[in-house]
Amino acid sequence: MNRLSVLPNVLSVLRIILTPLFLVTLFQGEWSLVLALVIFTIAALTDTFDGYYARRYDAYTFWGAFLDPIADKILIGATITAFAVLNLVSWWVVLIILIRDVFVTLLRLQKIAHGGMLKTSMLAKVKTTAQFVSIYFFFICLIAQWLQAPAAWYDVSLTLAQTCLYLVAALTLYSGLDYVRK
Repeated sequence: MNRLSVLPNVLSVLRIILTPLFLVTLFQGEWSLVLALVIFTIAALTDTFDGYYARRYDAYTFWGAFLDPIADKILIGATITAFAVLNLVSWWVVLIILIRDVFVTLLRLQKIAHGGMLKTSMLAKVKTTAQFVSIYFFFICLIAQWLQAPAAWYDVSLTLAQTCLYLVAALTLYSGLDYVRK
């Protein structure tokens, strides 16, 4: 592993470390909502930058190919679970996402045990992007509620967030089946 390969892995580890900090901040109350959003955004940006950097400098590693999707699953799974605790997300959607993520991780581990690697599919990348978009709509809901914005703001953002998350659930199931097929 060369020195250029270290940064993407550090960014993935940072994403994992920021997840509990984000969760603690999110549940501190309305005053900390903006800080939780900032922490989540920094964590989400590490996903963008580690991938960009790895592609730009050909800094791929076996460890990074495993760690990056795990870091995504930890951040997104924890965030969507937190939103379920806040009664913004249905638990059945959370379960679909978490079960698929555990299943794909087990597939990934099986491939590693047999000397292979399970590359993240384009469909899974689209799913992850849709997850991030829906999460930001949920943040809009929470901020609208905190600012006591007109109820329509909350209702529209919640409808957009939940619709996006239902799309994510469908993509989650489809991409899980796609991994099994491959």
